[in-house]
Amino acid sequence: MLGFKLLDNTINKAINMTPEKANAYTVVHYMLRYLIYFVVLSISAIADYLNFPSTILGILIIKFVIIFFFNF
Repeated sequence: MLGFKLLDNTINKAINMTPEKANAYTVVHYMLRYLIYFVVLSISAIADYLNFPSTILGILIIKFVIIFFFNF
């Protein structure tokens, strides 16, 4: 859910920028979103009390539901 909120904020702010600034802004925020995914998955892989496959499933299930909902 955080990824979608960050994406929403990025798009809304980039709309009001010049194309060059918007491009740089969206690229930086794209990398930041994937950095967050990397940190979450790294912690899940390292921590004994977290299940790594379940973490991946939790991250991807929202995207799968959206794809399924809008295609059927």
